[in-house]
Order: sequence, then structure tokens, then C-alpha cells
Amino acid sequence: MNSAKRFYERIYAEGRKGWGPTGLLGWLYTHLKKYELHRVDAAISLLDRGDKLLDLGCGDGMLLAKSKIQGKCNEVFGTDIAEVVVNRANKTLQRVLKEKRRFNFKVANLDERFPYKDGFFDSVTCLAVLEHIFDPYFTVSEISRVLKKGGVLVLEVPNLVWLPRRITVLFGGLPKTGDEDGWDSAHLHYFTFIEAIKLLNKYGLSVEYAGTTGVFASIRNIWPTLLGGDIIIKARKK
Repeated sequence: MNSAKRFYERIYAEGRKGWGPTGLLGWLYTHLKKYELHRVDAAISLLDRGDKLLDLGCGDGMLLAKSKIQGKCNEVFGTDIAEVVVNRANKTLQRVLKEKRRFNFKVANLDERFPYKDGFFDSVTCLAVLEHIFDPYFTVSEISRVLKKGGVLVLEVPNLVWLPRRITVLFGGLPKTGDEDGWDSAHLHYFTFIEAIKLLNKYGLSVEYAGTTGVFASIRNIWPTLLGGDIIIKARKK
């Protein structure tokens, strides 16, 4: 077992207590959370209807369960580097979809060749994952490889240049781009709208939408590069 796999097996098995905003910001977030556009719901809304959907870094499996219920796909597939997460996601689908079968989940390191054939998927989702990957170039090239021509990728990453993070840097601080334990939530890379779009274009993925999620997302999307805490993109394989 490599060091990355050991790390994620441990933290997900033990659970991450994470952190959240405190003081006035914490109070505001607690009371305004009902107005939040969650990244999972935003991602599903951007998906086309298709046959096979792959969720990279599948977490609790809820994205796949909701996508299936909403008719966005016929078959669901998921990967994660931690077996404990894969098992948890499988149980979510069994519970939500009321099926007892084993679903199409695999333990996979996204810094290695994906265990799927070329052009196998109609859609791929990758939410809050790419910032954890050692080599984003390789991972995006693999996403492009397993997508069908005309297939859709929905990608979500933190926005480094969100206004509060710019202010933090201005005063000499380190901007946090996640809300989990560890050194900046174990994030290895940072993204802006410009750089994320350039990365996708490099591997034949044409961006059709770029925006943000979160509380009052419709207002944030007036100027997402400054007001958005994250970047969510819909791109299509040329």
C-alpha cells in the first residue's frame, strides 16, 4: 500500500472532524446554509442524460445515487483511493436505490491509469478531488481518454483567488482552500478559473460553463472569479 493510500484509508476510517468558520462568519453561514447550492446538486444539474456515469473520488456515493434517481444515467461507476470510502458509497446506493447488489465501484489511484477502456463513459464527475492529485495533467488526460467523443466532464475545485483568500494573502496569511483537517485539507495544488480552463483545453475538453456554487450562488455568479469559493466547470470532449 503506497503512502497516499495509507493516508486516505486512515483519515476516512477514523473520520475527519474538519473545521468551519467561527464568530460572525460562522453565525452567518449557519443561518444562510439553507440558501446554499451544494456542489453535488450543481454538478448533477450540469450533466447531460447518458448511459454510463463515472464519479472520481466518489465519497459517500450520493452524487451517483441522485444522478440515477434523476435519470441522468443508466449505469453508475465510482472510484476512490480508499477502500473504506468505496464500501461506504456502495452502502449508500443500496440504501437509496433499494437494491442489494454490489455496484460498480473500484479502488483506484487517480495518479495511475484508470481501470477502464477508452471512450467508455458518457459523463465523468470529479468534485473536490483534483486538488488532492499528485499529477493533475495525467489525471485530466485519463479523464479525456475514458470519455466518449462528445462526452461531458463536470469538474469542481477550490478557487484560490476568491476575495477572502486574496485578503488573507495580502495580510501575510495562508489562504485555506478546504474545511478538513491536515495542512490545507491535504490539498496539493491550487486553481483559478483561467488555469483550470487551460488545463482542460490542453486535453481536448471544451468548456461550456464555468461558475461557482455555495450560499447565494446566483449572486456569486455575477463575478465568480472574485466572489466564488469554488470553480465548477462543464466541459465536453471534442
